[in-house]
Amino acid sequence: RPPRSTLFPYTTLFRSFKHSWNDISFASWRKYPTDTRPDVLSVDVIEHNFDPETGILTATRLVIMEDKLPRFLQPVFGNNKCICIEHSIVDRKNKIMKLKSCNLSYDNIVKIEETCIYTENKENPGWTDFKQEAEVHAYPFGVSNKIEKFLTSKFVRNAPLGREIMEDTVKSVKEETFLRTAFSAVVKETRDCALEFEKRFDTFKDELTLKVQEAEEELTTAYNERSEEHTSELQSRSPSR
Repeated sequence: RPPRSTLFPYTTLFRSFKHSWNDISFASWRKYPTDTRPDVLSVDVIEHNFDPETGILTATRLVIMEDKLPRFLQPVFGNNKCICIEHSIVDRKNKIMKLKSCNLSYDNIVKIEETCIYTENKENPGWTDFKQEAEVHAYPFGVSNKIEKFLTSKFVRNAPLGREIMEDTVKSVKEETFLRTAFSAVVKETRDCALEFEKRFDTFKDELTLKVQEAEEELTTAYNERSEEHTSELQSRSPSR
């Protein structure tokens, strides 16, 4: 390969979300696809593994993107679809989530590596710190600097949009969680009422059974007494021999 250009190799952005690490880490799996970023066509998990001893989840996702390219790049790239691979590590115990992605398509022309790290804010556990870093290296002689400048500028432009998508996703996740919690509460209350009704019905059934038994005993006793009286009357009326 030709030597790498060093004009635009690194770009690092920082941000704090006013949401817990748990909410952010969960929402990150739900960000795409979205209408806000139509260039992200699909995001699919192709491999995942969870270690119960360490509590660490590792996953690999395949990302397919499609975007318009400036005219000077069209002869270089041709097709405007790009396939990327993303490797993630989620450490729930230490509250660290690291996503690292790179392009598989056109890797002989340009190499784009992006790293996103989510950590719990040390001063406010209810917040999440976000560090986003991109490294772009292009190889074609004569246009490498233009390619790097274009892709780096695109990365910086898309960063606020990505944060907006994250905010919307967290909001959606919280609403779903609230509705799920409320629904669970209603289901639990309904189940508890049904159990209480069942207990009361069982008690009523037992009491009713007992009363029926007592009534049967009283009727049986009364019937036997009446039968004995009737027998005595018949015996007393019969002429003696």
